[in-house]
Amino acid sequence: MLGLGWPVDLSSGLLLTLASFAALRDSLEALGSKLRLSAGALGSVITPVLTSMPKLMVVLCSIAAYGRAGGYDVTEGTVIGGPFVVSALALSALILVTGAVRGRRSGATGPS
Repeated sequence: MLGLGWPVDLSSGLLLTLASFAALRDSLEALGSKLRLSAGALGSVITPVLTSMPKLMVVLCSIAAYGRAGGYDVTEGTVIGGPFVVSALALSALILVTGAVRGRRSGATGPS
């Protein structure tokens, strides 16, 4: 970002992300009150749209950058490969947590 070293880049990126989140949250709360929507209704409508936005941007940018033929290859990889990556990461985390819990239980001693 700024070229001042990775700690400064990481910190400034984190602060920018948090500031963007705060602005988004405040604007969504204002939109919800203006439309008289409850927090649950607003969250169930807006959350899917916002979580699918990165995939949509990858698709649009790949088609714009590589044309229709190359863009479709990137699109297929994004749409089909994304769930596999998430499931692989979730499964790895589940295995690590389960192993840690089992290790803690087997090492613990019962009441005397």
